Amino acid sequence: FISSGLRQKFERGLHNGMVPLGYERIHAAPSDPRNKELRIVQGEAATVRRIYELYAGARVSELDVALSLNAEVDADGNPRHRTKNGLALTEGGVREILGNRVYTGLVIWHPGTPEEEVREGRHEPIIDADLFEQVQRIKAGRVHWRGRRPVARAYPLTRRSFCHGCGASVAGDTGGKRNYRRMRHGRTGDCPGWKSHAADRLES
Repeated sequence: FISSGLRQKFERGLHNGMVPLGYERIHAAPSDPRNKELRIVQGEAATVRRIYELYAGARVSELDVALSLNAEVDADGNPRHRTKNGLALTEGGVREILGNRVYTGLVIWHPGTPEEEVREGRHEPIIDADLFEQVQRIKAGRVHWRGRRPVARAYPLTRRSFCHGCGASVAGDTGGKRNYRRMRHGRTGDCPGWKSHAADRLES
């Protein structure tokens, strides 16, 4: 029943899953045709547009974009750009925003799988389709090596260890050309001593 309901939402042009930065979900009466549609949140949408424009125009990395936006403040010294939870932007969060086709007004069924389908959504786009494709070309041109296969590994210290510099929760992942096991947290610019640490060393 849940799968059928999600499919019906998709066929109606409604977005399934977590609401991305820049939007909020309309909660109206079931008879209201706007019920469950995405509506633009202007302050968040400005952050999304700034991410795309900075990445495409300045030709900087996702980390550079996160650090730059986290450093921007208003006249009262308050940060201009934050996540939905009020946290600083991270490299991974910027990367996810730059690849999300929902911002062009589309909805996607089972993205990244053989069953993937794309159709026009009922929500207003935040990013122009041409700008989105420009960003995808830039990202593709920056891939220096390919072929790493994901490796399933256990990281017993994930979410149980914290950065000594900023207190952020640290998680394990596999990275680099040699698939090293490492521990790290998202890069936001708030931790000047940030770096990856060898998981084996910390666990021992």
